[in-house]
Amino acid sequence: MQNLTIVPYRGFSNGSSVYISGHAFDSYRLKPPKRKSIVQNLVQMVKRYSLKPAPFQPVMVYLDGKKYPLVADENGFFKGVFEHEMPVGKHRYFVSSEGQDEKFGSSIFVSEERKVGVLSDIDDTLLLSYVNQWYKMLWLLIAKNALTRNPVPQLGTILDMIRDFNHQELPSDFFYVSNSEWNLYDFLKDFFEENNLPEGAFSLQRFKSGFRDAVFTPQKKDDHKPQSIRFILDFFKNKKFILLGDNGQKDLEIYASICQEYASRIEAVIIRDVGKLKYRRKNKEFEETIVNLQIPVKHIR
Repeated sequence: MQNLTIVPYRGFSNGSSVYISGHAFDSYRLKPPKRKSIVQNLVQMVKRYSLKPAPFQPVMVYLDGKKYPLVADENGFFKGVFEHEMPVGKHRYFVSSEGQDEKFGSSIFVSEERKVGVLSDIDDTLLLSYVNQWYKMLWLLIAKNALTRNPVPQLGTILDMIRDFNHQELPSDFFYVSNSEWNLYDFLKDFFEENNLPEGAFSLQRFKSGFRDAVFTPQKKDDHKPQSIRFILDFFKNKKFILLGDNGQKDLEIYASICQEYASRIEAVIIRDVGKLKYRRKNKEFEETIVNLQIPVKHIR
């Protein structure tokens, strides 16, 4: 398949096991963002939802001279966990398809179990998105790109508070779990780089193919985030985490459940308030659950 493009995502490792994922596409026409017109931003967004996944595509993962075969699912998505020892740090891996000379690369972050990590939401926690105001959210998606979107105004305070729970150091291990779909991976990666946000691995929702799918097919928002967080916590058997989110949607509800299951593994919960009193009232019982487990909850307003 001449036009086949593979997009490997950032993976992670606990030193003995490695998790990687990615997508195989029949063609890939996305370009780096530029500070230009609304029309160009709209065209780029349309292209993101017009990408054609390559279903059931066999791929080969290349890591430290070893090869690991995988097969994409019906949406072109592939993932795998391999037993593979690696030293702490950032490493490269590559993926290609059968009969294809070109290899597509990404990074793997190898973590230390004894160091604290961060599990973070993205929209309205780090990236100003107005998720609860759909008309503003839609305008941002259409009119802005990774270079012109804004982080939340309290970003510096958020990073300082994370340091407060980690001996005044910013953790090296960040995991970003979001209800945004994989169509936005390139945008998010560029936005994080543009705003000097900590590098990390992303866990996003199912890729949406086409306008109809994007608009009319609901995501299973109640399942994706808690399942992804549990997978990371189970992957790192002893590692402790700071949970970062906002009170605009269900972060506190999800975090309360996670804290009940993994109380000894959660250092703190940091919540950015979206500024509406009704959200604080709705989340009060979930916050009390967390506090009763002797886990501190800090708000950023």
